[in-house]
Amino acid sequence: TWIQGLGTEARTLRAADIAHAAGILAGTNDDGDNLSILLTAQAENTQLITIARRNKPTSEPVFGHGHFTYVLREGRMIAQEMYARITTPVLHQFLGQLELMPEALVQGIIQKLHARLGDQRPELSHFDLVLDSQNATVVLPFFHTARTPKLGDLLIDPGFGYPTMPLICLLLVRLNGDLVPFPGDGLLLAEGDRLLFWGAMGSHHRLQFLAQREDLFEAVLADRHRVHSR
Repeated sequence: TWIQGLGTEARTLRAADIAHAAGILAGTNDDGDNLSILLTAQAENTQLITIARRNKPTSEPVFGHGHFTYVLREGRMIAQEMYARITTPVLHQFLGQLELMPEALVQGIIQKLHARLGDQRPELSHFDLVLDSQNATVVLPFFHTARTPKLGDLLIDPGFGYPTMPLICLLLVRLNGDLVPFPGDGLLLAEGDRLLFWGAMGSHHRLQFLAQREDLFEAVLADRHRVHSR
């Protein structure tokens, strides 16, 4: 339900049922409005999670006394965006796609990752992998056989029992530039694919290890073929 009105006015917040809300985000480009929105909201509901966008450094003292749950500082957000573009260009592509995705789809992917993490609560990180001769030496030969690898084949831990790694693929970028957001495990891979993964920190070492060991990757493919043939 959309409520049209000024967030700085209590009547607008009441129309949005602020009394029963879990949180509120004030993200306009005006620091005065953001402060007014959150202070008005806090007066209506003292249990709110409050997230403020602070645009100007000169407003820092006021925001510091606001007792807000989180304060997003524009300069830092821009720096983080620049860092994402520089360190992992494909992450920037994914963020652009994310804005177009239905919320239900995004929530489903998060639940999928939680299922793969199980009872673990590790720190999460992202990384990308290019399926080329430098990063996936042993994978390339299979692209020219009847056992073309699927995305799910890369996510199998070569350890005992072949469990699924605590990872999900956020985005696949084809060599021709085509983008596949949240690709399924059954998607056939191709040489030159760039994959953006998200999951437990350190799991990228297991994936890179698998992609460089012919005996392990062969064993994983054989096991998955055996399972799917039953």
